[in-house]
Amino acid sequence: MSRQISTLEAEFDVPLFDRLARGVRLTEHGQALLPHAEAMLDRLDGTRRDLAALTQLADGQLRLGAFDSANAALVPAAFRAAHPGIALTLIEGLSAQLPDLLAEGAIDVALVTAHPEHPQDTDRFELRRIAADPVLAALPRGHRLARRRLWLADLAEEP
Repeated sequence: MSRQISTLEAEFDVPLFDRLARGVRLTEHGQALLPHAEAMLDRLDGTRRDLAALTQLADGQLRLGAFDSANAALVPAAFRAAHPGIALTLIEGLSAQLPDLLAEGAIDVALVTAHPEHPQDTDRFELRRIAADPVLAALPRGHRLARRRLWLADLAEEP
């Protein structure tokens, strides 16, 4: 602490304390500096609290882009229950369009689907799997496609 006080005194080129035989006493310059130092410490505490709230998802805002079914069911209830202090803005879009919104800064996070036919841009974005969402085709038992692995393209010509 002595070194920090010496640094401040050198910076301002004034003594901040009278060094006495039994302790120290603020000089006139030290008394003038004190309210400013207290205000800076209060601001620093506030900054720490604000950053901690953002880091812990206790406060702030999140602009989330997602496909319609994620916005309708997955995101609002689960996220709002876990993080009630976050102002959540939902932006609906197609998985092919959302990465561009993310790149432009229009959204903070994008929930997208991944399909082998339409891969996501892993050069620009870090992708993390958050759920496996199976898509099921219901077919009559006797249908020619009923007993094999299907792709959506397999169903393209089906009535």
